Amino acid sequence: MKYLKTYKLFENYSKELYLKNESEWSNADENTKKISILYNTTTLPELPENLEILICHSKGIEKLPTLPKTLKELHCQNNNLERLPELPESLRVLNSSYNQLIELPKLPNGLNNLNIRDNNIKNLTKLPKKLYICRIGNNPLERLPEGMSKNLLYFNDNDWIKENIFKWLKNEPSCYYIIKDFLTDIQQKYFEKNGAEGIEDLTQFGMFGLKNN
Repeated sequence: MKYLKTYKLFENYSKELYLKNESEWSNADENTKKISILYNTTTLPELPENLEILICHSKGIEKLPTLPKTLKELHCQNNNLERLPELPESLRVLNSSYNQLIELPKLPNGLNNLNIRDNNIKNLTKLPKKLYICRIGNNPLERLPEGMSKNLLYFNDNDWIKENIFKWLKNEPSCYYIIKDFLTDIQQKYFEKNGAEGIEDLTQFGMFGLKNN
């Protein structure tokens, strides 16, 4: 009986792999929970079905394979990705910053840490409710996504917010209560009386510039 218990213990162990070349993928199996890619490549092979953490940043990757349904963390920043595959509902952390993404797949409801800054994303429709870290700066967003809050906005660069604030107000006036703290008192009063039209013209005078938050 002791022998059988010991066998089961080793049968269910988990392992982490640090892959230095493509040939080492043969070491991946159903017990592999974490993989770190240490070599440059444009693509990755099929991933282990029980994988929970994938670290593959700064490797020149152009396309990711299908992601396992068990994946909790995806760190694929600083690559050449234009799109991401479907994201599993198990995902909690996504860092795909510094890529060439033009859109995102549906974000999982349980996602709590998102970093997609420095991409080419124009439309981000909805943020998960459980998100508590949100870095979306340096994307040409036409409007703030549904679910954005003041607290989440403060994770992003002030300069990026100031460059886009008037565009967001014009495209989605309801975002005013999220970004009003970045407007001067005069701009706030103007918007509340006149709406977004003409508010940008107030910045031609130095005394009416945006707040330095």
